Amino acid sequence: MQVPIPVPLPEIRSPLPGTPPADPDSDEIGRTSPFLSSTEDLAAYGYVEEEFLIS
Repeated sequence: MQVPIPVPLPEIRSPLPGTPPADPDSDEIGRTSPFLSSTEDLAAYGYVEEEFLIS
């Protein structure tokens, strides 16, 4: 009979550091990928974008 190998629990971190696309307050607007942003006010529709890192 084989003994099970313990598996560590994953670590979840959020929010990831960064600036939203086309954020005018960004120090480096060119690195925020403004071409991926929408001109529509998505927050008005309840949209929230969140990113998580699972390791």
